[in-house]
Amino acid sequence: MKNIPLFPLQQPLYPGIPLDLRIFEQRYLNLVTRSLKNAEPFGIVPIISGREVGAPPDIYPWGTLVEIRDWNQLEGGLLGIRVQGDRRLHVRETAVQHDGLLTASVDILPADEFVPVPEEYGDLLQLLEELAEKLPLDYLKPDGNTGAAELGWRLTMLLPLATEKRLSMLEVDDSLERLDRLRDWLAAMANG
Repeated sequence: MKNIPLFPLQQPLYPGIPLDLRIFEQRYLNLVTRSLKNAEPFGIVPIISGREVGAPPDIYPWGTLVEIRDWNQLEGGLLGIRVQGDRRLHVRETAVQHDGLLTASVDILPADEFVPVPEEYGDLLQLLEELAEKLPLDYLKPDGNTGAAELGWRLTMLLPLATEKRLSMLEVDDSLERLDRLRDWLAAMANG
């Protein structure tokens, strides 16, 4: 178990997926400063109720450990950062610091093991290729080294899934089980 700062967002972030954030609240400016200075990751967790600004919200107990990959100064004195999802985390206990920053004792799960995409999931790989071609998101395009975990996370990010389904994927340990769930949900969407 490890104690880390948390950055709550309205949407989940998954391992391997980059995300650009605009930072303006002092508590998050402090978090970013410490993270950059000490090369320390932090957690991004989905919000169940509440908002990203103001009082700490209620959060989903699963999230993603992230590292800052880049930063820049934006107009109006805002700080822009690009984070990259690393490993999943499970929140055990939260606390609020005096500045309103949410921290938590978390279990950091191992990185997804690389599993080549089995032939029977070729339709999902093709779907990702088609979606990535239509959207200006080069980082989501599959390549010859796209494994089952990457395929599952990228499709979960792109497909119009209900929030509960998106969140539940953070709890699944097996990358092939994630692909099975996606296939079942796609079949249900097609039939209904």
